[in-house]
Amino acid sequence: MYEYWIPIALAVALIGLNTVITYAVGRSELYSSRQKALQIGLVWLLPLFGSMLVGGVLWSNYDRSSPPRHDADLASGAIAGTGDPISYEQ
Repeated sequence: MYEYWIPIALAVALIGLNTVITYAVGRSELYSSRQKALQIGLVWLLPLFGSMLVGGVLWSNYDRSSPPRHDADLASGAIAGTGDPISYEQ
């Protein structure tokens, strides 16, 4: 049984990498729905090469000069985008 742990570990790591790249492509606002579908297909049809290629392109197009997408007010308990505190009273 122990002779199979390396291939199993590699398969799990590859599935994890593909899942992360798929999620990143899906959340990206850089591409149309058709481009996203083609890139996700490439990731899963050519697992290692596809995920490295798509991840590299996605990383190179990432704008590092802008702040993160999440709203800072969300962490402070305000409604995202409004600056208004969340009120639970009705």
